Amino acid sequence: MPEGGTGRPAPLGLLRRAGLLLINVAAALLGTMILELPFERFTVVSSLRESMFIMDLLTSACAFGLGWIVYYRWRPAAAKLVWAIGLCWFGQRALFPPDGNHVVLWEVFATRFGSPDWAAMGNWTLYTVLPLRLMFYSAGAFACSHKAGMGARAPEPFR
Repeated sequence: MPEGGTGRPAPLGLLRRAGLLLINVAAALLGTMILELPFERFTVVSSLRESMFIMDLLTSACAFGLGWIVYYRWRPAAAKLVWAIGLCWFGQRALFPPDGNHVVLWEVFATRFGSPDWAAMGNWTLYTVLPLRLMFYSAGAFACSHKAGMGARAPEPFR
């Protein structure tokens, strides 16, 4: 069963696409973390809630930039699909929260009292920061593909 006339069997093509998607997910999660580490020391905040807000902004900006750069350099189509995994990741916890409380903004509950709720902080990290990285990575790839499609000379992909 050739796929698209390339002579490759369809299961190998699906496996290749799934592998490329997983590579882009890993790049979005780990690459963003590596990019934002140097900037974390320059953020001066006065409260835990402000720290969480700055972290959300920083991780979103780094993921967007990384998605732009990766798409600009290699143009992987999978980079534009990573957002769906982030949305599913965020949505499953929003629909099925561990404590039965249907509130999506875990950071509100993590900082509402004098001492932080560490379980809510873990939920914020796992179900807010990581999906933000995935969604903004794809947003950067979409923005780059849109800019390249608007008449700007698109670079040749690296081979």
